[in-house]
Amino acid sequence: MTRRACAALAAVVALALATSSRALPSSFGSMDAAAVAFVKLVQENYPGAKNQEYCAWIVAAQDGKFFIGVISEDADMNHCKLPKPRPAGAAASAHTHPTSAGGSNLEAAGQVFSEGDFAGTEWKGPDGKQALPGYLGAPAGHVLRYDPGGTECKGSTLIRRNFKVVSGLSAEQTQRLPIVPGKFMPLFDVSGKVIPKPDYCKRL
Repeated sequence: MTRRACAALAAVVALALATSSRALPSSFGSMDAAAVAFVKLVQENYPGAKNQEYCAWIVAAQDGKFFIGVISEDADMNHCKLPKPRPAGAAASAHTHPTSAGGSNLEAAGQVFSEGDFAGTEWKGPDGKQALPGYLGAPAGHVLRYDPGGTECKGSTLIRRNFKVVSGLSAEQTQRLPIVPGKFMPLFDVSGKVIPKPDYCKRL
C-alpha cells in the first residue's frame, strides 16, 4: 500500500471513530456546553448532516458534569428518533436541522425550532415522565435552547416563544430569525401556515 493510500485509510478510520454511534467519553461542565459540543461534532464530522437530522440525549453524570449520549441516525430531513428508553440521568434532548435547510440565511425556516420541535419538547409521553429542555443545532451553526413551559399566547392571534440563544448569534442577528425569542408574533408556523393555539400554550 502506498503512503498516500495509507494516509487516506487513516483519515477514513479517524472519521469512523469520530462518528461512532457509541456514547462519547468527554464530559462538560454545563448542559449548554454539552449541547454545543454535540452540534459541533455532528456538523463538522457527519457527512449526512447536510440532508438529515441527528439527535441525542444530554445526560447528567453523578459528578455534576454532562455528557452526550448515543447519537441517533434513525432520522430523515424532518425528524429524528431519540434512542429509547430515555437513559437514567437524561437532562435534555438535542437535535440538528440539516445544514441544507437554510445554510447561512438566518431568515430561513430551518434556523429555528419547528412547531413539532416545540410540541415534542413539551410532551411528557405516555409514562408521564418530566418534560425536558430541548436544544437545536441550526443550519447556520448557532445553538438554541427551549425549556418546557416557555410558550405564551395572548388573545387568539399572538404567540411568544421564550427560547434562548446558547451560542453563535449576536443580538442583531437574533432579530433576523423567523421566530424572534421573547417577542409576540402572529400565530403561525415558520412556513407561514396559520396554526391553532397549542394546548401547552400559557394564556395571558
